[in-house]
Amino acid sequence: MDHTLANRRARELLRSPGGCALLLRAAAADLTPAEIVEPVPGMHLVSGVIGEISPWNGDHERVVGTVLREGQRHRALAEALVREPGVERWWAPLDRDRQVWIEPESHIDLARLDPFPTPDRPPTRHEVYAQHPEVSVTTSTEVDGWTSQLADLVSGFGDWHMDYPARRARVRISRDARVFEVVGAEDWHRLVVEHGVRSQPDQTVHPDIDDQPWGANDGLVPEWRSVAGAWDGVHLTLWGYLTATQVRVMSEAGWSELWSWEGEQTTWLRPVFDEVVPMAPLTALPDWRDVRLPRHPSRLGQP
Repeated sequence: MDHTLANRRARELLRSPGGCALLLRAAAADLTPAEIVEPVPGMHLVSGVIGEISPWNGDHERVVGTVLREGQRHRALAEALVREPGVERWWAPLDRDRQVWIEPESHIDLARLDPFPTPDRPPTRHEVYAQHPEVSVTTSTEVDGWTSQLADLVSGFGDWHMDYPARRARVRISRDARVFEVVGAEDWHRLVVEHGVRSQPDQTVHPDIDDQPWGANDGLVPEWRSVAGAWDGVHLTLWGYLTATQVRVMSEAGWSELWSWEGEQTTWLRPVFDEVVPMAPLTALPDWRDVRLPRHPSRLGQP
């Protein structure tokens, strides 16, 4: 890997709560860089550490402060990790042939979705708060039967609930589809600077909560109608999920902070699917014990 890129990737780990949490978890479990980037265990490790820094944890500020401070002790591990063969998968562009859709909360039937929910109006209060279209089609990349969205469900920390049985499908994406890649916090900032609006306190879902992200603020958030005019989908890479979550980027245009997306995923704004192949329904949450996943017995950030 290019020396400059490796240094930048290591800095992204060390400045982000998710990256530092991963370094702390890996060091506590005595994991090597090769073990960290094993495809399925690595996916679960990322989901688990992002859950540990959830803004809805009562001790969120203390945990994040501790994680960021203690994570700096593992700079050598960060530098080794970003040079480990296989970690490139974490920031790779969308794999258009390995996408899986799972029916979330029985809100959407991909096979009967007509018209497609392309955003065509100003953002709702919920969209400002969640930084995500209120009704959307999302896919995640399949790796050995798992996706990052499934790993987030297994972690138990997310807000992405399921009704079972849940329909599933393998989706092949058109080669002509325009996909915006979010590999890090700067990419997300660029998206909302080019296609965003400034949040106002009375636009948010929880205007009375001013000590949580997006409770009351003037940050930049996507205006999905504008995004859909330029892009067919927005792909949050696994690296972006790890290193952009809860990282604030500021510029003359304002500030942004990705905090509410769950897992490596692509939000589709237009129907650009060459093929949709139904899978057997998901009848229950998969068991994480089927994955050889090292787990530290105590929560991150505890004294």
